[in-house]
Amino acid sequence: MKTCANCGHTMNDQDVFCSNCGAMSLDNTDSPADASAATPQPTAAPTPEVTPTAPKGGGKGIGKVAILAAVAVVVLVVAVFGITGALKGGDDSFAGVQREFLLDSGVTYLEQFVDQYNAMTNLSTDITMTVETGVPEYDLYLDGTALRMGLETQRDAFALDATLQLLGSDVLHGVVALDDGMLTLAMPEITDDRYVLDLKQIIYENTGIEVTELALPELSKDTMTALLKSYFEVIIATATEENVTVEKDQDIELPYLGETVKGTRYVFRPTAKDVENMLLRLADALEQDEDLREFVLSLAGSNLALVEQALNVEDLDATLQQSLDEAAASLRESAAEIGQQFADGGFTWTVGYADGRVCYQGLGLADDPMDTYVYESAGKEANGRRDAVYINDVYSEDGPSVLLEAEYTKDGGAYSGTMTMQEWGETILSMEYQDVNPEKRSPLGTAYGNYSFTVQDYGTVMTVEMTVKKSAGGGTDLVMTFTGDDFYSSTGFNGLTLRFHSTDKEATIQMPEGNEVDISSMTDEELTELSMLIQSSLMESLSAVLGNMALAN
Repeated sequence: MKTCANCGHTMNDQDVFCSNCGAMSLDNTDSPADASAATPQPTAAPTPEVTPTAPKGGGKGIGKVAILAAVAVVVLVVAVFGITGALKGGDDSFAGVQREFLLDSGVTYLEQFVDQYNAMTNLSTDITMTVETGVPEYDLYLDGTALRMGLETQRDAFALDATLQLLGSDVLHGVVALDDGMLTLAMPEITDDRYVLDLKQIIYENTGIEVTELALPELSKDTMTALLKSYFEVIIATATEENVTVEKDQDIELPYLGETVKGTRYVFRPTAKDVENMLLRLADALEQDEDLREFVLSLAGSNLALVEQALNVEDLDATLQQSLDEAAASLRESAAEIGQQFADGGFTWTVGYADGRVCYQGLGLADDPMDTYVYESAGKEANGRRDAVYINDVYSEDGPSVLLEAEYTKDGGAYSGTMTMQEWGETILSMEYQDVNPEKRSPLGTAYGNYSFTVQDYGTVMTVEMTVKKSAGGGTDLVMTFTGDDFYSSTGFNGLTLRFHSTDKEATIQMPEGNEVDISSMTDEELTELSMLIQSSLMESLSAVLGNMALAN
């Protein structure tokens, strides 16, 4: 038995992570990282094999740019969502500030993602879609026309019941359902038969694998959070009092936003040995991390044999362990060289902290006149906050090569603001939103509020206006209107409005009666012939309906 160095909890000898606090405990006492063993050292995604190129002369070098890019990914992705806030617990060290900015809020978004995924795999609602073009000649036929759908999803089952309504009359009805590996298709207006396809049988005949269950994987928030925290701690433990400079009561410049705030500036300059030891700790973590391997295996779930065949591996567990071992070996082999590249490049990570939150994150190299990857934030949500994320990889009069800028306010739980994305000074995507409330969502997962998206591409423009709101009769209305040059050139319409009404009630699924025809063993020729017959019958039915509509008008 051993004791967790972070919380004192008793652990089994083979445990890598503490079941009480999630911290990592490594047994390898020969690693140069031993000095950090008392720090909780959780886990991150496996690091790919790195074959660095030694820097040449005084230029950046491919290796240096890659280093900056790798570190910047997490910073910029988190910053895109404006993730900052007051520190919890008063830890105002560099590591504490980064835990709040990158980890705590990152965990929140990860948990929200898992909740959304789980909601989409347990969904039941009726949806009605109608269309308007704004052209009287077309809308005459679209009046009273709708597509009504009952949608039900589970991890191991799916059903879609769709009815096409023209001029107030139901003309076509079809149901497709998957349950226990059996796929069923029924279209009563086309055929009296119900076609069934045994997917388990098809899989066995083509692969020799006996499948007991076809299901989407379950995602565990606890496991994903523990892994994220673990690897974050492995990395953040590199920041110490020796390599972090703390400058309090400083003017922190936000060059793009054009503001200066008073706060604390942290400058993280790891030595070659610091980086080397961090990579060695990471190698130990990857090699010993059973939780990471088990989590990846859990994504395959009951379909493990199918995944193994698709990946052309005999034993996914063994292959994962081999891959992690190889990644660990590669990290150990190149740790010293990568560490030297950090040192030779003069890598710096600058953080500005003011008014209880991070206002600046910048990654740069000593020989660069400005930070390469930058996040800036000014103002408060209640009065108007501005965030900017940009890349200065090539210096240009047009400004950053890539820029994502946001300005918004928060009133209660609702957000209103704008967001734009630019390349080389040209706006390619912009969004305006009003009263968007992430806590209020439609059955399909879309947050209530008003949105406007504009896409620009080679001089053409397309705009999508979207409103998501509670329907007067219950349920949710989602309305999307498409306009612009791009849309007109591809459709000929000046605009198109799609309306989706989803209910708060369980879906209405009605499987039609009919003779059950098993098509699992049909040949390709027989399936092609059946497909052509269905298509022909469908076209005949639609032609007859449209002909009657024309006579009626």
